[in-house]
Amino acid sequence: MKRSTVNPWPNPIFHDAGILVEDAKRLLFLNGQCAVSPQGESLYPGDMRAQMMGALDNLETVLEHANMSFANVVWMNTYVTDMAIFNEQVAAPMAERLADFDTRPPGVLSCVTVLARPELMIELQMIAAD
Repeated sequence: MKRSTVNPWPNPIFHDAGILVEDAKRLLFLNGQCAVSPQGESLYPGDMRAQMMGALDNLETVLEHANMSFANVVWMNTYVTDMAIFNEQVAAPMAERLADFDTRPPGVLSCVTVLARPELMIELQMIAAD
């Protein structure tokens, strides 16, 4: 698979404007993930940063089961219940966690009223390709 970034403007903020994927053999559509234990219990109530890390842990598990990593991610949607908390406490640590994989996937950042459970503050959804 050939993957290249498309950035028509200088200095993209947080993510690339686009990712061009050529000759991909497999696509993996990852369901939205929150910080939920394997038993289905919500984790880290009231802590969006910890919930983001938990959601990324769950997504990484799914990627690994498909023999992929965050380096394969070509799209990421982020749903948060408080944009101010996301911008102040979560955006930078999330970018740092993904930086090791040299990926800044495009996607949507949306502020929503509530997620599947009221104690959840962030949900992440991805598409990966190889």
